[in-house]
Amino acid sequence: MVIALCLLIGGLAYMSVAFFGNPTTVAARFLYAAIEGDEITAREYMSSSLKAAVQQECDGGNVTSCIDWLIPDEWGSPLAIRFVFGSGSNQSELYYGFWPVPAPVSMVISLGSENGKEVVTGWRGFILSEGENPDMDLLEGDNLVNQFPRIDFTGVTEDLNRNR
Repeated sequence: MVIALCLLIGGLAYMSVAFFGNPTTVAARFLYAAIEGDEITAREYMSSSLKAAVQQECDGGNVTSCIDWLIPDEWGSPLAIRFVFGSGSNQSELYYGFWPVPAPVSMVISLGSENGKEVVTGWRGFILSEGENPDMDLLEGDNLVNQFPRIDFTGVTEDLNRNR
């Protein structure tokens, strides 16, 4: 009995991030791999434009370094990830990540299509959830916190002012 308990506890210490449900969607597989630090698997699900942005913007050209940058060290190690909602109109999915912090972490993965395959085109969030309405704003793209690739608003104000 004691040996079995020791093996169970020891085994839990070496477990990776738990995923509530089977990570069968492209977004879930990407998110899981990126958080786990599995660069090769995460890249399999990325669009070519996201790969180019990661190459240009992320440390060492690695998606995992960009994701790691969003997760403060004080959060500790991730415990689990859970799918929450999908937004068909914006082709995005909201996930909650669970770290040893007081609230779930809201993460949105954006999707698109490339060569007939569903691919990840970006992400936003990676912030502590503030409730259902703010999470829906994040999902629908009304809140662009930590949006990647970054949206360049250069010239937008000029265009708006020109139309007055």
